[in-house]
Amino acid sequence: MMDVYKALLLLYKEKKDHLSNIPDTFDDRIENNLDEKLIALYSLYDKLNKFKTCKNCENYKCQYAEKCVDIFNKNNVECKSGSNTDFCKELHRFAEQFDDYILQKNPCDIEKVYVLLNKNPHISVILLPIIITLTITFFLLYKVITNVILKCAYIIFLWDSSNIKLL
Repeated sequence: MMDVYKALLLLYKEKKDHLSNIPDTFDDRIENNLDEKLIALYSLYDKLNKFKTCKNCENYKCQYAEKCVDIFNKNNVECKSGSNTDFCKELHRFAEQFDDYILQKNPCDIEKVYVLLNKNPHISVILLPIIITLTITFFLLYKVITNVILKCAYIIFLWDSSNIKLL
């Protein structure tokens, strides 16, 4: 992605449109933003690799995992707003790898190092209205059916008590 951005800036500079301030305005801002995200991803994967492979550093192993959680949470805030989908996809891939390893082998305190992803984040959003709707529907059906049964029983009782017989 960075290569595409740099190629577009070079093409724009070759055209030499001196009336525009696009290269001056966006050059540093976008490049720094992309660099920060790439550094964050590199740092996440580096710490995960150290967490998985470090054999002589049992004291520091959990610190790597805690740093992964902190960096992930700091960068995941931007993903919740729905921006920068490529970065968020890669962040999601990292979280899946981290979660798989943590669920299989977690030598650390579970309170400090936890699973990053909720596997079905939308399930609660979907289930809550369905459960509420079903509860209200069953309650109303219960009330209506109970009233219908009581009315039928009352009519049958009155019918029997008056000794009116059908043909």
